[in-house]
Amino acid sequence: MYPYNKNIKTPAGSKDGDGWAYIGHKGGATQNGYNSTAHLAETLCPLYGVAKSVDASTPVSFNMKHIASVVKIVVTNESESPLTVNSITFTAPEDIVGSYFMNFTDPNNVVCKASGKSFVSSTATLNVTGGTALKKGEKAEFYIPIKPFAAKVGDELKISVNGYEKTHKLTKNVEFKA
Repeated sequence: MYPYNKNIKTPAGSKDGDGWAYIGHKGGATQNGYNSTAHLAETLCPLYGVAKSVDASTPVSFNMKHIASVVKIVVTNESESPLTVNSITFTAPEDIVGSYFMNFTDPNNVVCKASGKSFVSSTATLNVTGGTALKKGEKAEFYIPIKPFAAKVGDELKISVNGYEKTHKLTKNVEFKA
């Protein structure tokens, strides 16, 4: 797992799966400036790789894969007043950020199980620092790491920018993949 996490235990079979890691964070992630993805290279968006049956004389090699999904939010200022984005939230019908037990038994399908209800949230928060005022018509991009999940027809997804909330009721299934 990258970045290294002392809480991950392999092989499978420990009491609580293979140990826990964060996907996003219940307390929120922080993006510095607009259009930046630098915060996705940290612990909130982990990578993993699995190598099996490698003998001691063979160099270990494996491809790293993503565990998290990323929601890209594009904010367009449609008002006459300048807009400085300070926070964005994304709310789903199930938990999408927090501490998860990871099971790597099937290297093509990592299972992420909540480590406890108090350690996960259905709302992912992105705190934004260093943003400048957007003039009318200007756009900025924001990236929120979340646990992969499938949203179904009829589910509601909520997006809030600086406290202004918009609800989207799904008319088709949407899968948030790693």
